[in-house]
Amino acid sequence: MPAGWAAAATAVAGLASAAATRSAAKSQKKSTEAAIAEQERQFDLAREDQRSYRDVGGQALNALAGELGLAGITGQRAGDPRRDWCAAGS
Repeated sequence: MPAGWAAAATAVAGLASAAATRSAAKSQKKSTEAAIAEQERQFDLAREDQRSYRDVGGQALNALAGELGLAGITGQRAGDPRRDWCAAGS
């Protein structure tokens, strides 16, 4: 019988180990998802904080491009708003 007890103990230990592994994997997945969500939140916050600077910079770039007769960030050539600069270059 001692061999039977050893086999049963090994089986029980194996089941306990498998359950612990599943639990650890679930915890790790949950932690990873929380970390990703926090990184996305921080990224979105930083983008929102910098929006006014991007807007002003885009306006300044368009004004400068207009003075130089070049396409601005809108992709349109100064003096001819119907002409798509990207399409004209292809």
